[in-house]
Formats: sequence, C-alpha cells, structure tokens
Amino acid sequence: MNNNEIKFYSYNGFEEPQLIAIGIKELKRNLQVESNYLGDVTNDTLEEIKSLLDAYDNNIQLMQHYGDNYCNSIWIEPSINNLIAFNRSVLLDEYTYLEDWVA
Repeated sequence: MNNNEIKFYSYNGFEEPQLIAIGIKELKRNLQVESNYLGDVTNDTLEEIKSLLDAYDNNIQLMQHYGDNYCNSIWIEPSINNLIAFNRSVLLDEYTYLEDWVA
C-alpha cells in the first residue's frame, strides 16, 4: 500500500476510533502525542510507525495479522479483529466503542 493511502486512527478504549490522518505526510503534520512522564513523544511515535511500515514493507494485511499495527494509541489501518483484541486486553467488552466498525 502507498504511504499516501494509509489510514491512521487514534484509539485507546475511551471512545470510538477516530481517523486522524490519511497518509504519512498528513500524519506528520497533524500528530501530537504527549506522555504523562516523557512529555512530547510525537517524533518517537512517528519513528516507530515508520519502522513498523518499513519492517513489513507497507504490507498492512501482514501487520494486521500479527497485531503489529499499533503505537502509542495510534493505529495503522486497524482491522475489527485488532480492535476487539485490544478491547479484550484492557478488559472491555469486545464491541465497546466499535459499534460503527461492525455495522
């Protein structure tokens, strides 16, 4: 998949997933990630996302299969199964905040 077509979502289990960018360029312009302990971790997050994309040669389906499409609450083209697995990992019901994803 082309880097300009990849959809990035924010999801942490507190509200429904939000589309934050389409394409890596838009993500770089719009993303801001703050940590309670480390402060601004935007650049670290962008580097990790780029590393994930490079490691999988932009093969989104393979990333989804291995659940390796997530960094600091930023999701790279998440599948419904990725989001359900995340919900389970944080002890939410499977479809909490995901109703629009299964409709």
